[in-house]
Amino acid sequence: MLESLFVENKKAPKETKIYYSKPTSLFHMEFSILFLGFGIYSFFSLSYFIGIGFIAISVYGIRNNHKLIKDRSVQLILSEEGIAYKGTRIKRWSEIKNEDIIFEPSSSGGRSEYYLSYDYRNRNEKILINELDISTQRINYLLKIYRNRSQKN
Repeated sequence: MLESLFVENKKAPKETKIYYSKPTSLFHMEFSILFLGFGIYSFFSLSYFIGIGFIAISVYGIRNNHKLIKDRSVQLILSEEGIAYKGTRIKRWSEIKNEDIIFEPSSSGGRSEYYLSYDYRNRNEKILINELDISTQRINYLLKIYRNRSQKN
C-alpha cells in the first residue's frame, strides 16, 4: 500500500529545484556578527590574542554566509529523469543505486552533517544537504517518488 502512494502521487512536480536556505544563512550571519562584537570586546578588555581569534573566526563566518545568501543558483535538482548537482548533467535513475539520506555525527562534538548518498557508476557520491532549503524527510519522499516514476516509464 505504501509503495502505491509513491507511484500514484500526482501532486509531486516533475522536477524539484533546491536552493541554499536563506533563513539558515541569515541566522548564521547574525551569530557571526554577534561573535564579531564579542571579539572586539575581547580585544580591548580581555586579551589581544583571544580578541584576534574571535574576530578572525567571525569575519570568516560573515564572508562565507554572505556568499551563501547571494548565491541564487540551483544547487540540486531531483526529477523523474535523475539527479543533477550544481549545474552538472543529470545522472539518470538507471545509473543510480542505493540512494539514501545518511547522517554523519561529528567526532569533535561539533555540527553533524546530513548527506544525500548514492552509488553512480560503481562510485559512491555524497552531497551535503545541511545548507539546503528542504528537509531530509522531503528529499527522502521525493527520491522514492521519482525512482518509482522512472521505473514506471
